[in-house]
Amino acid sequence: MKTSLFTRKKVLELQYSTKIDIWGVGLILYEMLAGSRPEVVAGKKLKLPASVKNSKQFAPYAKLFSSCTKQESAKRPDAAALVQMLEALSID
Repeated sequence: MKTSLFTRKKVLELQYSTKIDIWGVGLILYEMLAGSRPEVVAGKKLKLPASVKNSKQFAPYAKLFSSCTKQESAKRPDAAALVQMLEALSID
């Protein structure tokens, strides 16, 4: 099931790749970090709230969010790279 929040315009136009799923991971990460849903506006870069973005505790996750939500899908990590990034953040 698709929701308008997690569905990019390219998906609705059927012009997308698997990198759209990476975008979705970024949105879920936003919600986990900020505690609210992001305001998605076509053509506008998503930004984390300053309280999250400037927090040393959340800095690695903010970087991951930024990577996942690049406007150009070609600049987003692929699934294998995302797994590596997540593994690097793992806490024992």
